[in-house]
Order: sequence, then structure tokens, then C-alpha cells
Amino acid sequence: MDPRPLYDTTGWVVTRLSPGTLPRLTTPATPPTREPPVDTPYLDVKQAAAYCRVAVKTLYNHRRHIERMPGVRKLVFRKEALDKWLASRRKPRRRP
Repeated sequence: MDPRPLYDTTGWVVTRLSPGTLPRLTTPATPPTREPPVDTPYLDVKQAAAYCRVAVKTLYNHRRHIERMPGVRKLVFRKEALDKWLASRRKPRRRP
């Protein structure tokens, strides 16, 4: 038999043993705790795309038009710069 653990829907871990023995139930391991997110005005590309509600590719295509953090190898934007860019993209409404 396979000695790998199986997980059932109740969250208990069932370990397979050799044939003729009963399975052993153990409590599930607790998931690792995550650090709380740090509140920062800087956003990476994925966070900025979610903030602007655009695709990540759109930000890469328009990265020359958005003010970003200098001296950082990856794209890091400020929320104010993203708001300014979004306002510049807004087209005036045509009146009928």
C-alpha cells in the first residue's frame, strides 16, 4: 500500500498502513500564519492592475506614461500616479 497520507472532507489526515492494519487518524496540521499586509502607498504591477481594474499587460504597455519609482528594477507605482494616469485616460463625453 501507498504510505502517503490521504485527506478526507472532515479535515482529518488518514495515513495508510501496511495491509491488515487499521488506518490511523491524526489531527490536521495548522496552516502557517501569514503576516498582516503592510499598508503602503506603493503597489507592484499585480496590485496596481487590480487597483486600476485593468490587465497587467496594459500597465506594461503604458509604463512610460505612468510615473513610477526610479531606481527599482521591478515596476512599483504610487497610488497618486495611478489616479493621475487614469484621469488622463478619461475621454470627454460626446453630446448628441
